[in-house]
Amino acid sequence: MNASASFWCPLPPLELRGVGQPDVESALYYVQRLAAACNTSAASILRASCKNASNVRIVSSASVCGQSPEFVDRIEGLQRLGASEYLKCGSFWALKDVLAIRAIGWDSNRRRWCPTCFFNWSEESSYEPLIWSLGLQLRCRWHGCLLVEKCVRCGSSQPAASTLRKRLSCWKCRAALGYRAPAEEVDTHERWQERQCASLIALCSSNLPEPVKWNNYVDLIRGISDGVDGRETHGLRWLVNNSRRGVVYRPTINTLVSLAAFQGMDIREMLLDPAYGSTPLIDPERAFRWLPPSKRLFSPRVLSAVRYIASVLRREPPVIPPPGIISTFFAIRSEMMIEADPMAYAKYVTLSKSRGGAAHQWRLRNAFRVALAGIDRKRDKPTWRTTMPPILCSLGSRGLDPVTADSIVREALRLEAYRLRSKWHIGDSRHVAQSTAWLSG
Repeated sequence: MNASASFWCPLPPLELRGVGQPDVESALYYVQRLAAACNTSAASILRASCKNASNVRIVSSASVCGQSPEFVDRIEGLQRLGASEYLKCGSFWALKDVLAIRAIGWDSNRRRWCPTCFFNWSEESSYEPLIWSLGLQLRCRWHGCLLVEKCVRCGSSQPAASTLRKRLSCWKCRAALGYRAPAEEVDTHERWQERQCASLIALCSSNLPEPVKWNNYVDLIRGISDGVDGRETHGLRWLVNNSRRGVVYRPTINTLVSLAAFQGMDIREMLLDPAYGSTPLIDPERAFRWLPPSKRLFSPRVLSAVRYIASVLRREPPVIPPPGIISTFFAIRSEMMIEADPMAYAKYVTLSKSRGGAAHQWRLRNAFRVALAGIDRKRDKPTWRTTMPPILCSLGSRGLDPVTADSIVREALRLEAYRLRSKWHIGDSRHVAQSTAWLSG
């Protein structure tokens, strides 16, 4: 045991469950099992494993499983204290040099679970698999029912830091989180993306001697960029254009799965062999252009925001809200919109920047804040439309002419209308080819 660690005993010899399988145990749940065996908290164990004990405030999936700046140090620290030598297999350690921060596609402070698994829970053999932390994974691999993230009684999200004995009940209303849920059918696209999630987790749990190299991904992107001439890239266009400028950014899980769909191959083979991965295995006319947004993957707020962006790109109004106003108004992060439709978001940012410099964008941000706040206050009043002149006056006092102010109010009304919508039709996406029979292979 490290003498500098402020921990009272070595860790018990618990083994990580499901090593080498797509259903490998999550490193976070493993830490919770260690904490229960030592009669302490997961935060205490993580503080003991870190050189800087004060940096452990919130126990989350990203802090132990990845992708975060400190999760590799914590994995190594836990192993020095006596944790399983295969602990890295329950995390995204194999992709630590490739993935971007917050690349998993799910809020790491919250957790997802299978209600049927929780209903049939066994303290001796049951565990929470790593694959539940992937936003693209929609169903439980064991029972086929949809993974849930909120209590069915009170609607509360469940914190990832819940202790072992409290994980089966809601932290707020104490209702049981387990129940018999029916198996759900998903469409062809979602079934294929679930197979890619399983392949990705199998890669992470296979105890690789070293992680996937960053150069593998760089070579993959550059090989794809060199071979896309004449192919419609759609959502991959920003990757191709950046690569041709010599810039390659770290990807998210969604980006990797979309690349695999674009090439028509397994994601594991694509990452391990970039020369093979950069050669498409399917007829380009039958390939995915980008994974379509899914109602089950993204919240209605994210989907409504993306739909509003698409409408702006079609209409090209004289005044558009800066991207930050959209994310603030819908109470979402910009990364969520990028995940849902990277091509549309990139076009929107370019369009916004082309409308004026920093000073103009600053005036627009202030103007849209005033307009949206006025709409929000008067929404429930029958005569709320008559309150527009005071808003116009307040906008005009900030250096905007009446015509621009009127355009801002009209666009703010559209933005409010999209926030009130919650429906999204997958068939509206134009990024998917007509023929997708290859997905069943």
